[in-house]
Order: sequence, then structure tokens, then C-alpha cells
Amino acid sequence: MPRISTVKINLMSDNLLFHEFPPISSSEWKEKINADLKGADFEKKLVWKTEEGLKVQPYYRQEDLENLSVNTAPGAFPFVRGNEAEYNNWQIIQQINSPSLEEANKRAVQAVDRGAEGLSFGIDQVNNAEDLAFLLKNIDLTETYLHFHSANTYSILADLLRKEFARQNIDAEKVSGSFNFDSFGYYLLNGDFYNSHDDNMNELVCLLDLLKKDLPNFRLININGQHFANAGAHASQELAFSLASAVEYINQLTEKGCEVENILPRMRMSLSMGPSYFMEIAKFRAVRLLWANIAKQYTKNAELQKIRVRGVSSLYNKTVYDLYNNMLRNTTEAMSAAIGGVDEITVLPHDFVLGGDSEFGDRIARNVQLLLKEESHFDKVADPSAGSYYIENLTKMLAEKAWAEFLKIEEQGGFLKAMTDGFIKSEIENMRTQREKLISSRRKVYVGINNYPNLTEEFSTDQVYPQRKTAVGNALEMHRGAESFENLRYRCDAYAKAGNKRPVALMLQFGHPSMRNARAMFSSNFIGVGGYKIESLICENPAGVSKLMQEIKPDMVVLCSSDEEYLETGMQYLEAVKAVGGYKAILIAGSPSENEEKFRAAGIDDFIHMRSNALEMIQKFHQILSIQ
Repeated sequence: MPRISTVKINLMSDNLLFHEFPPISSSEWKEKINADLKGADFEKKLVWKTEEGLKVQPYYRQEDLENLSVNTAPGAFPFVRGNEAEYNNWQIIQQINSPSLEEANKRAVQAVDRGAEGLSFGIDQVNNAEDLAFLLKNIDLTETYLHFHSANTYSILADLLRKEFARQNIDAEKVSGSFNFDSFGYYLLNGDFYNSHDDNMNELVCLLDLLKKDLPNFRLININGQHFANAGAHASQELAFSLASAVEYINQLTEKGCEVENILPRMRMSLSMGPSYFMEIAKFRAVRLLWANIAKQYTKNAELQKIRVRGVSSLYNKTVYDLYNNMLRNTTEAMSAAIGGVDEITVLPHDFVLGGDSEFGDRIARNVQLLLKEESHFDKVADPSAGSYYIENLTKMLAEKAWAEFLKIEEQGGFLKAMTDGFIKSEIENMRTQREKLISSRRKVYVGINNYPNLTEEFSTDQVYPQRKTAVGNALEMHRGAESFENLRYRCDAYAKAGNKRPVALMLQFGHPSMRNARAMFSSNFIGVGGYKIESLICENPAGVSKLMQEIKPDMVVLCSSDEEYLETGMQYLEAVKAVGGYKAILIAGSPSENEEKFRAAGIDDFIHMRSNALEMIQKFHQILSIQ
């Protein structure tokens, strides 16, 4: 008998693993699935229809990889598998938001010492060479990527950087970085251009010449695709609008005599890192594929057909309640960007939506990426999702959808016209309206906000509740999906802080144990999102209702039992509640079906079930309870 150490095992051998399993065709799989569905519609039951309009099948097979880009190599056209031939090493960019130069420099030095590989500064407070030198003090500029996401003027900044490099005797070719010049992005945020479109383009022409001479490794034009996503756009819209914006810059600049060979290497694309994990992986892969095919129309130089892609935390799905959930969101989002092969990642602090500017927030945001690199080794393998039947097909579908939307913008006359005519804003608002319907009915969930709330949480008086900026003209309305529910909860917190009793909702359980418990839990989550205090108690006999009501003094009572028991026993509990009085509303947990008219006639005000619109009901409760 051979020693175990001498036995050779080939785990990929067909004879070892698969000889007992004959091949099964897709049609046979489909036939078996349809049999198990017992007449139910396959597409309605199992096909996921995404908000982008894609139809995602419940399974994919090797044959679904035919005619896809899986046979291309990393670092090769169309770069769907990444810009580099080896590894997957993105740069960890820390955004510095401190308003003072002293604090900004302190945070920046700490960030680099603790793992950041690049810094993103807002330098509206930099007015001269001395200010910039102070900001960059004790930072190795040859080893740290520098991005400037805001400045008074980028022309002055470019000159100040040139002088600072000279002062430190640094070769400008050894310093890499980027500016956030995006006049279209400015328009989308403010509803008008800074000065005028012509002035912006003329400045851009001058800056291209200046950077070519003085800052050769700095990118200038940053396509802020995250603006679209933060206003409510879905993935294919974000891609299409970002690509159309980039093409508009190229066309405008080449008309002014700029060489495309000087434009393309000066471009950088920022895209949001959103919550839909696999869709985001596909998005970051698709943007390179699409851009490579666009750039190919301008140049035959393969290096210039690449686009530097930055992933930045989405703000649309971030919440001000249950704030630490944003850490979890940031983690999965950064993972999707890393797997998707981005060149840079900026994870914003979990409390960014509250104006958070703490060392703790910066540290956790940075450590998300350090964990992905140092412990999970996401940077060691190029395009780790390559060959996945699902992700490869999702990449293809998303790219095709985004391309179709890109062509719609071209039909409008290009991005500039589509933007100034309001087409971009209208398309995004239509999408956001559809999404908000899903959020209000809780078919789209924000954990801790419209479902699974932390019932003991109150908004801290030490923090300023964020108010949405009113959009002017064709500016995009920056919007968080959770806002509508959070506003209701904040109003309830403010009501209680003003000295009023926090409204109490009693889950009155009786009858069938599993049904009453399940419905009490569902209703507690449903009503709890409004900020009310929840009491959930079992009452085995209607005679005990009076004592409970007098002890708790609820503003709302929810009867929790089974459908069968509501018709008889439930009416006894209802009468017992009515006899005590003092409440503002009484509800039933569950759908009334054909008994709604009977229940309402008996005194039931409303019903809580899967098809209830939570937002509308909480708004109604607030009104009944006089919560302004």
C-alpha cells in the first residue's frame, strides 16, 4: 500500500470528478426548472429585471461565454480585464476635508504614514506659494499621488505647484497627480457655468499646454460620473453620461486646435462605488471596454485608449441614522471597485454625509482598503472575476445598455446640448422617481432606515441634520435615497426633544404563537422607522387589555394575530381597546383581503402588510399625531 505522501491527486481530472455525471444541455435544465415551477412563468419568477432594464438569468453556463471578451488578456485592448498586464494594484486615495491648512497638513501626513498612497485636497484656502508649501510639508511628493478636488483656479494652482517643485528641487516628471477640472460637472451642480462655457474651454486649452510643459504626469480633466449616481442615476446612465461628457470635451478641444494625443492622457474618470455588488464590478469593467472603443476612433496608440478610473464612495445610499452601517456599505463597495480593476479608490468616511471630519472616520475609511490589500490580497491577481459566467455576461449587457443610452445623447446633439436643454436632468429624475416608489414601499431596502431600524437610536443634538441643497435650473438635485424616511424620523426626534412625549405604538399579540410573533416583528420594523417607541406584549385574554392600555398609554395599537382569529377573537380585542380609548389609531397586522370593509366599519383605521406603502403610512401617522 503506497504511503499517502506519494499519492498524486489531480482534482481537475474528468475521470475523478465527473465521469458519473453525464453532460446536461441548457434545454434540459430549462425543462426541469419549468417542471418544478408547476406552471408558473419562468421569467416572472426567476429572471431578475434590474433598474437598468437588464434581464439577468437565474443561472449562466459556459456556453454563455461565447463571443465575449474572456479570451483577451489583462492589459490588452479593449482593457475590460484591466489596464495592467499583471496584478491589480490600485492606489489608496485619502480625501482630506479639513478647512484649515494646519489640520489638513496634519491629517495628510498621518494618512500617508498610515497607509494612504495618494491624497485628495480641497485647497480653496490656498492663496499663495507659502500656503501650498505649508499644506504639502513633510509629504514625499515623489511617492504620493496628489489630487486636487477643488481650488480657486487651477491655472494658479498649476503655477504654484511648479514653483513648489522647483523650491524642493524635485523633477516634475517624478510627481503624479490630477486636477478636478470639470466645467460640465460644475454646471450639473450649480445650474450654470463658472463664468461662461467659452471661458472655461479657453482656460482648459491654456491648462493643457501648461501641464504638458510643467506638470507632465498630471491629469487635468476629471469626469465626475459620481454626480449622476448621487442624483439618482442607475449604472448604465452613469456610464453613458460620463462617456458622453468625456467625448464632448475631446470634440470641443480638438475644434480649438488641441491635439488628441495631449487630451487623452490628461483625462480621468471618477465613478461612484454603489451598493449593487456584481453590477458595480461589471460597471468598472464596462467603462474601460467602452472607452477603449471610443478612444480607438481618435488614436491608434493603444496606451492612449486606456482611461484612468477612480472609484469613489456613493453618497446616494448613505444614511445619517444607523451611521455605522455606512462602514459596511463602504466595504462591499470598495470590494466591487477593486475586483472591477479601478486605478484609484477613495472611500469617504462613514459620517461624510454629516460633514464628518474626524481622525476616526478617516482611519476606518482608509483601513477598508488596507484590509482588502494587506489581508485579503485583492491586489495580487489581475481581473479576479474573469471567466465568471455571470459577471462576464453582466459586463456585456451593461456595456450594451450604456452604449444605447450614449447614442441617445449623441442624437440630442451631444452632451453639452443634452445637459443645457435639461435632457440629462430629466432622464435621471425619471429614474429617481421609479426608485423612490420602491424605497417608499420597502421593496428597496436601506437597512436601519426603512427596515430593521435601531429602535433605541435618537439623532444626536451634537450633530447638524443635513439639509438638501435646492437645485437651480438644470442642476442635478443631489439626493440620498434614505432621505424621505430619515426626515420623518428626525421630525419625531425633534418632536420628543421639544418636550413632547414620544409616540408609543403597542404591538398587541394574541392567538396563534408563531403568527402573532411574526406579525409583531414585521409591524415593529414597519412602524419603528418613524421613530416611535415600540412596545410588543402578549395578552392572552381580552380582559387583560384594559390594564395594558392604562400602563402603556399607547398612541397606536396594532393587533397581531392570524387572519382566522381576527374575525372573531380579534373583534373582542378591538372592543376592549376601544373601551379604554386614549389612542389615535388602531391597526391590524396583515392584509384584510375581502374583510377590509367589515374591519373598517368595526373601527380599524388601517392595515400593515407587505404591500403597504410605509412612507405614506408613517406620513399619515405623523399627521394624526401632530408631528410637524
